[in-house]
Amino acid sequence: LFDEALEQEKSIGFEASCGGGIPLIRALYDGLTANSIDAIYGILNGTCNFILSEMIQKDKTYEQALADAQAAGFAEADPTLDVTGGDTAHKICIMAELAYGATIDLASIPVQGIHDLETEDVLFGSEMGYVMKLIASAVQGRKGAFVRVEPAFIPMDHPLAWVNGSFNAVSIYGDAVGHTMYYGRGAGGTPTASAVVADLVSIGIGAYPLQFKALAQWPKDNGSVKLQKPSEIRRRYYIKLRVLDRPGNLGKITTILGSKTISLSSILQHEIPEPEESTKITDVSAEILQEPCVPIVITTHRVKEAHLISAIREIEAMEDIQSGVSVIPILDEHPEFRVF
Repeated sequence: LFDEALEQEKSIGFEASCGGGIPLIRALYDGLTANSIDAIYGILNGTCNFILSEMIQKDKTYEQALADAQAAGFAEADPTLDVTGGDTAHKICIMAELAYGATIDLASIPVQGIHDLETEDVLFGSEMGYVMKLIASAVQGRKGAFVRVEPAFIPMDHPLAWVNGSFNAVSIYGDAVGHTMYYGRGAGGTPTASAVVADLVSIGIGAYPLQFKALAQWPKDNGSVKLQKPSEIRRRYYIKLRVLDRPGNLGKITTILGSKTISLSSILQHEIPEPEESTKITDVSAEILQEPCVPIVITTHRVKEAHLISAIREIEAMEDIQSGVSVIPILDEHPEFRVF
């Protein structure tokens, strides 16, 4: 569509496509045009943010929070595109293409939604000082750009941590301006209309058509954005394991992690109550003795994702580990100015 518009000497206004009434598109093609964009981190789906806020603040299950979102009009009758991360992926793809001036294959973006999150992980994260958000990221590095949509933990003092309910917020880091942040309603009739009318005015007075043509952000001959391999990304992680309460299991787990050059930041294990003394058993063969299974939560220092995946596979193969290991990235505040 953009190539066709340029050939026909027309323009396409699309401010409302990302962030509803928040002027994100205008910021990228106009306000921040003097910058190379180092990173974009965003909460770009109000449905998911409302659900996560309800789970964190009111201890609701995912199913309860989704039902409340639908009742309040923040979620569609079929919320699949929102909760699986697809809607957010569309938006970060548009923003990253505009930021980097080249095309990105949507299918190449790793996308994970919130639909299979466990409430227990959300609450464990809160206990450790983190807030769960569905984060869209586009980060420029030495080996290319990193673009992804995923649930992630962020520290409670992170600027995106206090964005609650159906609101959206996006942090954009430019090499000259540093950190800028945009906050507001990401959907709804009047916020969306605000963005549409702003485009109509800009097109009507002739300003936007000139920018659309002169900036040449969208032509095919700009090529594609070089994307980093996800396995090369280095980040911190939250890991939750369910382990039979037997001596030596924690040591085996930490040994595996250490063998993959994974340094641990913290370990959380709640004490389980001692079992009561057994009553007289007349028929032992009819009695099923079950060993307690306890959750162990580990946070790591920065680690290469490929090393972490290798370690998790080895840990999951242990006899005393239950299936369903949770692995969630922890995002710290991005450096205000590029460090590479």
